[in-house]
Amino acid sequence: MSRLKQVQSWLVLGLVISALPGCPAKTKTSESDSTSGGTFTAADLIGSGTSACIAATGGVPGTNHYVSTIAFTAGNNFTYTQMWYSAAGCSPVNYAAFYEIIGTYTVGGVISASSSLQSITFTVNSSYLAPYSAANVTYINAFCSNPSYVLGTLRTTYMATCSFVTTPNSANKTVYNVVGMGGGHLSIGAPDEGISGTFSSGSVPTTATLTF
Repeated sequence: MSRLKQVQSWLVLGLVISALPGCPAKTKTSESDSTSGGTFTAADLIGSGTSACIAATGGVPGTNHYVSTIAFTAGNNFTYTQMWYSAAGCSPVNYAAFYEIIGTYTVGGVISASSSLQSITFTVNSSYLAPYSAANVTYINAFCSNPSYVLGTLRTTYMATCSFVTTPNSANKTVYNVVGMGGGHLSIGAPDEGISGTFSSGSVPTTATLTF
C-alpha cells in the first residue's frame, strides 16, 4: 500500500471514530501474564484507539486542535498519528495536516508515583508529515529544514528539523511515557507535540491524561 493511501486510510479511520459520541474504547486483543511489578505486558496493548478532539498549545502552524490515533501490533510495533485541524470540533472541512511516527515499543513495570501506571518506551524509526490545506503547505515549507512539501503528500521528517514539532532522528529517537489500562480504555501521559511522549527520561509524565 502506498504511503498516501495509508494516510487516507488513517484519516478515514480517525474521522469515523472521532465522530462517535464519547471516548472510543481501546481494542484489546490479547491477554498475557503480568510482568514483574506490573499488571500487563506489551502484548496486552495490541489494538488501536483514537482520542477526542484536543485543543493544542503548539504544533503545526495555522492549527489549534488535533486528534491522536495509536495502534499497537504484534512484534512490539506501533504507529502514532496526529491529525491537525484549524478549528475546534476537528471537522473534516478544517483538516489541515497529518503527522505520523512509526517504530517499536517496550513496556516496563509500575512507576513509583502510581499504583497502576507502567512505563512505556517508544523507539521511533521513521516520521512523516503531510499538509492538507494550501495555507499549511506554505507554513510547513517555511518552518521545516527540508522544504518542498506539497498538498496531500507525505514527506519524511526523520533527520529534518521543523520548528513547530518535535522531530526524531537517529541520535534522538527514544521516547518515554507512562501507560495505563482500565475501563476498556488505554491512556498515556500528555505527550510533547508530534511524539508519543517525551525525549527526556527525566521529564516523563506521572499521570496518564490522553485517553484512547
